[in-house]
Amino acid sequence: MTLTQTAILVKQIIFITAIFVILSIIAFIAYQTAYNYYISRRPPPEERPNNKFGQLPALDFPQSIVSGSKFSYSLDTATGNLPRLGQDPKFPKIVKVYFINKPVATLLSPDRGIEFAKKFNITTPPQVLSETAYRFYQEGKTLTLELDTKNFKFANTGVTASNQILPNDKNLSDGFRGLLSNLGVLQKDLQEGPAKITLLKEEAGKLVPTNARSEARFANVSLWPKAIVGNLIYSPKYDVSLISALVTGSSNGIENYYSIEYTYWSIDTTILATYAAKPLDQAFEELKSGQAAVILEPGTANVSITNIIPGYFLPEKYTSFLQPIYIFEGPQFIAYVGAMDTSKFPSTQSSSKPSQ
Repeated sequence: MTLTQTAILVKQIIFITAIFVILSIIAFIAYQTAYNYYISRRPPPEERPNNKFGQLPALDFPQSIVSGSKFSYSLDTATGNLPRLGQDPKFPKIVKVYFINKPVATLLSPDRGIEFAKKFNITTPPQVLSETAYRFYQEGKTLTLELDTKNFKFANTGVTASNQILPNDKNLSDGFRGLLSNLGVLQKDLQEGPAKITLLKEEAGKLVPTNARSEARFANVSLWPKAIVGNLIYSPKYDVSLISALVTGSSNGIENYYSIEYTYWSIDTTILATYAAKPLDQAFEELKSGQAAVILEPGTANVSITNIIPGYFLPEKYTSFLQPIYIFEGPQFIAYVGAMDTSKFPSTQSSSKPSQ
């Protein structure tokens, strides 16, 4: 082979190699573009519940005042339909369950309990109810204190209704928070959580709600922990929290409080598990079949469901877990239904049998 022929062959090899490289680059770019398009169009993998806490205890709903099966229902929501899991952003397919810390008593708890009573101007020795419970009496005042949880109930029968117009709602709630802070029991989530004020007037020897501040003599002040992931925390009484007080006049001083009920459970939002959510049509059927806790009974046999809200239920007695619920609302009607799909744990049921 001559030098000329060799040169021509080398040029051909270089040309073919260049074409091959260019085509390879184009093919790679085309592949990457197609793959990225496919990935962008592919729906994300569906999250699966981890069920980390295993089978959860039954929801400790309050005793239902009446069976939900007693009523006939109509859906009068904004859409006329039930929300659908995964389509309505308020109702995801996966719900979260949070751990509730359990407090314990220490050797110093009895002494601290006596010091706590002094903040209520009670200096008498306690009646020992149990290793973890004291009761104090003095001049019409009664304080029942749990030494391990610091939960307490206080009543003062010596308080008489004030003739002055009650402070505005914000001052009443701020005053109650300030009192709890002075007692050393105001938690951060109570500072940031919602409050509700119910004005009360005296009528036929009873306290009844009123919208007129000028005729109100007492106010019920309720504080709830702050919402979790946008979902409010609900109590057994719905409109009265586990931390509430009956006060007359200013809410700044303990001398104006007729009663205080303080039950606080510390929710640890860093320890959680995920579970499958219960479809809303299944929850509605449970309501209609009497498996819900009816909190507010209407005066009619026909119930109009105007709203359904996701939330969390916090009972009065300690439980290890904060569990999600659905709240069915209508005119003069409130009912709670568990929001977890318990089909994998068939023995897990809510306890909400109606009273006899």
